Amino acid sequence: DMTASTEWYVQLQSIYKEQANADVNLMTQIVNQEILPKKQQQHQQYRLELTEDDIANFCANVYSVGHMVTRSLEEEFNTVPSLDDELVEEWKMALMDPYEVPIH
Repeated sequence: DMTASTEWYVQLQSIYKEQANADVNLMTQIVNQEILPKKQQQHQQYRLELTEDDIANFCANVYSVGHMVTRSLEEEFNTVPSLDDELVEEWKMALMDPYEVPIH
């Protein structure tokens, strides 16, 4: 922005910093009051703790957090894969070398 001044930029930085601190404080409160006590009950043999730096790091990088649903190890070992045509075709495409020259 050609009309921005250093003063405005510093004010904007200050606003972002205040919001980041508020986010860390709220997340710290949620973790310490709700999440850790429940997890500690489930895993009594372990001492669970998160530092404020851990929580601040999480808050700073939360945009890259994803959620993946997978099968359990039991399901993975007990499931017999069905090799239908579509799956075999996907494997062939994944393993195909686009630069391979067919042998005649």
